[in-house]
Amino acid sequence: MPLRVAGVLGFALAIGLLGAFTVVIGLALARGNRAPCRCFGASSTPLGIPHLVRNLTLICVAALGVLGLSTGAALDPAYAMIAGITGLVLGMLTTAAEDIVALVKPVR
Repeated sequence: MPLRVAGVLGFALAIGLLGAFTVVIGLALARGNRAPCRCFGASSTPLGIPHLVRNLTLICVAALGVLGLSTGAALDPAYAMIAGITGLVLGMLTTAAEDIVALVKPVR
């Protein structure tokens, strides 16, 4: 399977899974279920709008990945390395987002 096709399939799978998770979170919120989200490990933060925003943002990033791979442009290794490093940094920030918000949120 060519690398480009594998990338598109991977992004499409991510969009599908994140879409399903987003729907489930939305349904839980609509029912008033505020169970903790343990998506990225142990957490006591209840489900909320930030989780929906995070998932929708990740869906948009995956959609951009599909668009980028669908253009047919040559894959430049330097740009691929920059994209990979950027993805790693943004991925780490995404997984730590709840902790980062807790640091700057006023104590009540």
